[in-house]
Amino acid sequence: MHFFIVLCMISLYLCSDVFSECNIPSVLLEYTVANCKDKGLTSVPTNLPPDIKELDLSYNRLSRLDANVFLRYEYLEHLMLDNNVIRVLNKTAFISLSLLKYLSLSNNYLNVSDPYPSGVFRSLKNLLILDISRNMNTSEYNPYRIPVGELCNMREMSIDLVLNATFGQQFKNLHNLQNLRFDYCHVKILYNETFSDMPENIKEFHMTTCKAFVVIEIGVLIPFPHLKVLNFTNSNIHLTQALKILHPFQHKSMDAILFRGITRSNIERDLDVVVLTLEMMKYISTICIKTLDLADNQIVSVRNKALISFKHPNCFEYIMLSSNSFSLTTWGVNLFWFVFTMQKIKMIDFSYFPLRFKTPVFLDVVRVNNHTIIQRLQYQGRWG
Repeated sequence: MHFFIVLCMISLYLCSDVFSECNIPSVLLEYTVANCKDKGLTSVPTNLPPDIKELDLSYNRLSRLDANVFLRYEYLEHLMLDNNVIRVLNKTAFISLSLLKYLSLSNNYLNVSDPYPSGVFRSLKNLLILDISRNMNTSEYNPYRIPVGELCNMREMSIDLVLNATFGQQFKNLHNLQNLRFDYCHVKILYNETFSDMPENIKEFHMTTCKAFVVIEIGVLIPFPHLKVLNFTNSNIHLTQALKILHPFQHKSMDAILFRGITRSNIERDLDVVVLTLEMMKYISTICIKTLDLADNQIVSVRNKALISFKHPNCFEYIMLSSNSFSLTTWGVNLFWFVFTMQKIKMIDFSYFPLRFKTPVFLDVVRVNNHTIIQRLQYQGRWG
């Protein structure tokens, strides 16, 4: 018995010495997680337990992923490589990672227009989530050449939106992709053809970081006939434009339309504060919507009761209208009667009226496992 205890202590000592650069909690000497975050590493460790399922190499100094660098870790399911300085991906860098489900490469220097070697992602047969956002720091024209088309089972992708984006057929082949998130936003115009190469099965579209004004053509969302979540929160689009591009979703059902803080006056485009009219609401009013966020949009007036023109009030669960400036003097009673027709309503946020408050607190809409969660969010400025 004493011999067994001493042997275990020696084993633990040796393991702690070998893996000292990473934090690897052990449960009966079974290792599942290796935390190598912020260790100043310039290469992938090759002496970690071969049975780890999660490896965090974020916030290091990795500049390239060489051939067979993860060959030892064939059981990996989660791999975090964000916040390094990675510029090069070897063709066989991810070989043996057939069980990987989540891969984060965000905040590196992986240019989406570089000609990456064909087959670099081919081993990732079970990858569900890829985050390759926050890599494009320039606004130059860039066609997308990174071979994401090899990730045939991917469900969710985060990537940067470059100027004059051209995606290509490889994106069309992502038949299982459902959640599309754009992070760094360099685009100035979204044309009708911008997303024509995207698969039509997309259900969630998120574009929330466009600080410069974006001109949007009216047919830009036609390639997404099955969209359930549209999120433009805090992107500089203007509510007038956003309402126009909803025409492909007339008489359909959507889980969430999130347009909070998308309006800033633009004299060049003759866009100022918002006066809601029945004409502006003609598309959105026909949609069965569970969650609607129109907060912080400089809405100063509502004409002809446009905000109660929705054809399916029984669909609403959450409505956010806070931090606008329109009056209810002439139609407030109609609004309250309209609310009584909302059989499923859980919350209406009508705060911060009619004055504009310095630091309003908004209720943020979060999607978790296809469910909507409303949580408190401290305001930090619309574009700051």
